[in-house]
Amino acid sequence: MTPEAQDTLYASHIWYHLGGWNEDGDTYETQLTDFEDELGRFWAALVGPDEQLRRDVLASLDSVKPAWSEVTVSSGGMVQIRFEDGEVKSIMPVKVGR
Repeated sequence: MTPEAQDTLYASHIWYHLGGWNEDGDTYETQLTDFEDELGRFWAALVGPDEQLRRDVLASLDSVKPAWSEVTVSSGGMVQIRFEDGEVKSIMPVKVGR
């Protein structure tokens, strides 16, 4: 398996070739979900922790609209987003008091 295989192989196809669904266990959906979770951990180990962190950060930005060009995160929790149109949005952490 290569890191590139992650982009071309479906979890259900890999699972099928490894033996697939077992009638003596959970439902098909539960078994497939468990396999997908294990496969996700395999891919993460294959690409390494730094690459997986980069992918996770980028995936969390998929929903940011309009399109962003740069994101800065401070250790204090402030997030600054620069959008492609030049607009800048700063998001401060919420302080929760007791």
